Amino acid sequence: MTGAHADPAVQIRQALHLAQVGRASAAVPVLRRLLAEDPGNVAALRALAHCLQQAGRYDEMLSVAEQAAALVPADPAAHRQRAIALLQLRRTRAALDAATEARRLGPHDFINDVTLAHALLAAGGTARIVAAGAAADRARRLAPQESSVHLATGDALRRMADFRGARQAYRTALALDPESALALQRLGAVDADRGRALRSSALLSDTLRVTPHDPDVLHTATSGARRALWLLTDAATVPLVAAVVTAVVCRAQVAGTAGALLAAVPLLLGVAAAAAFLRWRWRRLAPAARTLIRRNLWRVTFAFAVLRLAAIALSGLLTVADPAPGSGSGLRAVATPLTTVPLLLLMLRLRNRFASEFYFLLRRCWFRLRVRWAGR
Repeated sequence: MTGAHADPAVQIRQALHLAQVGRASAAVPVLRRLLAEDPGNVAALRALAHCLQQAGRYDEMLSVAEQAAALVPADPAAHRQRAIALLQLRRTRAALDAATEARRLGPHDFINDVTLAHALLAAGGTARIVAAGAAADRARRLAPQESSVHLATGDALRRMADFRGARQAYRTALALDPESALALQRLGAVDADRGRALRSSALLSDTLRVTPHDPDVLHTATSGARRALWLLTDAATVPLVAAVVTAVVCRAQVAGTAGALLAAVPLLLGVAAAAAFLRWRWRRLAPAARTLIRRNLWRVTFAFAVLRLAAIALSGLLTVADPAPGSGSGLRAVATPLTTVPLLLLMLRLRNRFASEFYFLLRRCWFRLRVRWAGR
């Protein structure tokens, strides 16, 4: 395969096959030897840039792509590879220029519009996000059966806060490529944006099984599982607080042992309801999400969640055991903050949730107006 007199086209095909099966690093020396013999082989330069991209060596990829662009300035593939490398190196302005040039030189190749959409999204700004959506739409019209164009469409819609449209685009991408880890990750991320932490954690956990060593996927998946844990705690807080309030009312109305027994009934029912809910919701979690939560209990987060529920239950017990429910002293002074603090935390989280929804609504309306204005 690597002999000095082997057909260059054969060597390039074999190198690309190595990259396709996950051995991009092994393909790089083959192509470098070929280029040492024929520095002007543009096809070898393109293949080398592709292999370096697969290997995550973006500095080298940029250098090779620039060599190809210098040899054939009218080659859109060389400029596209430059744009991809620059995006990975966080050089967004230069990446946008390269992607724009690639699209100008190859307006009928969908992948140039996809690259331009990613560059526009990375550059940010309302006008550029709207332009990214237009570029993704052009790519979708050119190649509707390509998964990457639907991923780009979903990314643009997600930035416009159109989560329903983004989710549909990601689902289409996943239907076209069921093994796409990116589509799974994006689906989980858009569910997380919408506050659907339980479904998000399941999707992101599935993504982690496909790409277990991807740091971005790992970070997003663990964050999603953490949000799922908090959501379960918040939901279990509601019946506990209701039970404590009912117990307080019963204890205040009926004195003595009878009042304590009467107050204990709603408290026990509330604890049982919270435990049953947690058990039922835990069983409904996807197995991958349960595994992720077990492996990453985040001792501080998990302990704080348990303490929240335990504090509310303890406040109910103190209320039941208070020998002087009508007075302002005794165990009531301890029980009140045990209920109030977790309840305030829950209210704060709900306020933040409603504020986020309002922000996304305004953002979605703003982008719809900008898209309509741009279409005139």
